[in-house]
Amino acid sequence: MNDLSPFPTSVNRARIALLIDGNSVSPALAPRILAACGQIGRILVKRVYGDATLATGWAHMPGFRMVHTGTDRIATDIMMTVEAMHLSLAWQADTIVIASNEGDFILLSEHLRESGKKLVGLGETAAIDGFRRACVRFLDLTAEPQMA
Repeated sequence: MNDLSPFPTSVNRARIALLIDGNSVSPALAPRILAACGQIGRILVKRVYGDATLATGWAHMPGFRMVHTGTDRIATDIMMTVEAMHLSLAWQADTIVIASNEGDFILLSEHLRESGKKLVGLGETAAIDGFRRACVRFLDLTAEPQMA
């Protein structure tokens, strides 16, 4: 591709599946989540997982699909893991972005890496350190932007 192409970066942009743990991440962070994903690539899927009776703020966020996983918190983690693998294979998403503050996705990250995919983590300052280290990249959504 030459420098005169009207879309010089679109071909190489990551295909992202964005999966949000609605039980641990506030819907107030949605704009920062979308901005972070926009820097990485093109979002194919935007889903929020959790108990829809408790994560009511996410249910009203435009553009996000709420997936009710019941009242058992572990069901959210299991569903997110299953869908991350499905989306990386069937939808050919090459980057899975997980927004969570929990450490339940460490093994998922290792498996995706072995499959040639990437797991990017998004979370708050209190996010579990093991999750941060397991990700190819982790972005703190609550940290102040760095001054250039």
